[in-house]
This record gives sequence, C-alpha cells and structure tokens, in this order.
Amino acid sequence: MESDSRALPAYVPGHQLLAGRAVLLTAAAGAGIGFAAAKKALEEGAACVVISDIHEGRLSQAVEALQAISADAKVVGVVANVTDEAAVQHLVSEAERVSGGIDVLINNAGRLTFFMWILIRASFAAASSSNQPTRIFPGWPIQPYSQKGTSR
Repeated sequence: MESDSRALPAYVPGHQLLAGRAVLLTAAAGAGIGFAAAKKALEEGAACVVISDIHEGRLSQAVEALQAISADAKVVGVVANVTDEAAVQHLVSEAERVSGGIDVLINNAGRLTFFMWILIRASFAAASSSNQPTRIFPGWPIQPYSQKGTSR
C-alpha cells in the first residue's frame, strides 16, 4: 500500500534560537502571521513577548492563548494604533519597561508608517548600544553600527 504523499510533515519544535530574548510584535492579536510569529518566538525560548494590536478584545484573547504556551515567559499585550505617533511611543516605552530592552522587532502591521520607521530606527540604536546583532523578521540580522553610522 502506498503512503499518502500529501500528509503534513511533523511540526518542528523550537531550538532555543531566542533564548532569553525580548520580542516586540505589531498587529499580532489575530489568527495570522503576527500571532504565529509570537507563538514561534515563545517556542524558540523568548523570555518576554510583547504583542500589540488595535483591537483590545482580540489582544487580550491572544495574550491569554500565548501565556498558555509558555509558563516561564512573560507575555504582555499593548493596545496600539501604529499610525498614531503617541501610541507607537507608548508601545515602545511599555515594551522596554516590561522587558528591560527589545532584542527583536517584528513589524507585522499592514503598513510601514513613519512612526513604525522611527521604531525600527530605535532598534538600530539599541543594537548599536548593546553591541549585539538585532534581528528583524524573518530573521535577517541587523548588525550593530559604529558611532559613525557604518556597519561593522
């Protein structure tokens, strides 16, 4: 008897690629890519995952579902509209406060607004000050920059 070639492969367990890291994700409270990325971050050992979304009810449900995945990690939800500068500033401040510093930024929001660009630039500054590579989904390394602004 032949095996079914359409069978799904086994789910790949985490390899602790984000062990001890803090991850900030935008638009992560739905059932799509953002939530899946938050789930995978926890499976990869992230110590803190901060998710944001504009929908408060969906956000609290997502936080609850993610907390069930890892009892050891801190999962925090922040309501944020990434088209609003004050909301983005609050999001970044809150993420830094609860995590001690953002190691990974995943901008899953539907558009790259000017304010999200500021957030991404802030992650470059964080990489520069920590002298550690930062990763922006889907895993491309962003190397620390010297004081002159050139990559090492």
